[in-house]
Amino acid sequence: MSGEFIDTNIFIYLFDETDEHKRTTAERLIQKALETRNACISHQVVQETLNVVTRKLPFPMSAENAQRFLEQILIPLWRVMPSPALYRRERCLRFMVRND
Repeated sequence: MSGEFIDTNIFIYLFDETDEHKRTTAERLIQKALETRNACISHQVVQETLNVVTRKLPFPMSAENAQRFLEQILIPLWRVMPSPALYRRERCLRFMVRND
């Protein structure tokens, strides 16, 4: 995995009708990430984003649009998959932070 990690909030900002600056910044970041392939997201970001855009927005996405968003935007950036090693690493990091 290399490049920048894109958090769920960046994807949600795409739909923020109240803040033009956040929306246009998010559009620019995601477009650049898709063009350069120098950014990634995790399975958690995929799940959180789809949950918000299909259930929590003032005007939720249809299943068809959510599928298109998944295929065209999320899947191309999805690089971090759950695995035993990922969970072991997370637990190790949590332990190190707690004991610092």
